[in-house]
Amino acid sequence: MLYNTIFLLRGKRYVTLSEFKKLEQYNTILGDLSDPEELMRWNASEEAAAREELAKHKCMYNLSNLDHICIEEYALYRCKCEDDEDWTDCSEDCGYEFAETVKIGVEDKSFEEQWLKDFLM
Repeated sequence: MLYNTIFLLRGKRYVTLSEFKKLEQYNTILGDLSDPEELMRWNASEEAAAREELAKHKCMYNLSNLDHICIEEYALYRCKCEDDEDWTDCSEDCGYEFAETVKIGVEDKSFEEQWLKDFLM
């Protein structure tokens, strides 16, 4: 097995519309300036419990106020740790599994804001 530890991570960020245009999906967890919060931790044998917990969360993009967009993303992160403390190794093979995506406030926007829907597809 390539990993021995699974983390549930949450990334949350409030951005303006101009900042949002520069972001990519999952940027609060994978981006250069990301600083995700560790919510829970399991050993690799508890994969089912980790996935069950991830299913309780959603990656949310709240666009109902374009001056103050809320991004909240959740993911399982699988890695190899020593003594259940420090992250010591991670490869693409064990990497990330993201929660389902929920879009709020984009249903009836104008054509000018169509690209927001495309970003979240």
